Amino acid sequence: MAEVGKDSHIEVDHDGEAVCSADVSLDEDTRAARVSLHAESGHLPTGVRERLVDEVLELPEVKNSDHVSMAVPRGDAESLTRLQQRCEHLTVRPAGSTVIVEVDKQADDDSVTSEVELPEAHEPT
Repeated sequence: MAEVGKDSHIEVDHDGEAVCSADVSLDEDTRAARVSLHAESGHLPTGVRERLVDEVLELPEVKNSDHVSMAVPRGDAESLTRLQQRCEHLTVRPAGSTVIVEVDKQADDDSVTSEVELPEAHEPT
């Protein structure tokens, strides 16, 4: 059985209350990070889920892993969009009330970008 190493818990606050969080664990044998994102029910301010994804991707145990498996609540478009912006080699599949996002960081050393390059806006013709 693989030995699980570092565990982290991250929270993003808004007006002094935690509105979303992530639990992160690293399997040191396989160098794979497992992440579970959580969000409070109801309307959340724009950007808090993006901030959570950014904070998770900047954790040393995630940055130094070869593979990241992330459970994202189904319907969390903000987190999924941010993951697509930040991660080049990912696959997404539904799994019950969540979506599983797999990021293969071995495919390319630059799989997770620190800076996001968005496509230029084009006016309709």
